[in-house]
Amino acid sequence: MNIDDVKLFQEVIPYPYTASEKRKKVILNTMNALKKGMSEKQVIELLTAPDEVNLTYKWVKTKSEDNVSGFSFVYILKRDKEKGSEIEKGEKLIRIYFDTLGKLIWAFGHNIENFKNVERE
Repeated sequence: MNIDDVKLFQEVIPYPYTASEKRKKVILNTMNALKKGMSEKQVIELLTAPDEVNLTYKWVKTKSEDNVSGFSFVYILKRDKEKGSEIEKGEKLIRIYFDTLGKLIWAFGHNIENFKNVERE
């Protein structure tokens, strides 16, 4: 796993941000094809490049390399501002979690109608 190798849709996100109609359409029309076990490459082929890639940690307070449990892709449809609570940011997004081998383990939509979450076990 090397998240630095993942090409992002955009390097810098301007705020307030709203995805283009074309990007929204691609994401909304393909989002429910996500399945547990998909590779990061398969997800990118389905949804296009993510807007953000973040490491996931086993324990929140320790951000050491041996604490990494995977990573996530974030597809932002709308975000009013970069920092703040979820309510303050006014987000609409999909977050997809992968294990350290790059396999999809779960996904959820935040304020996205009709998104079928991929449940954790």
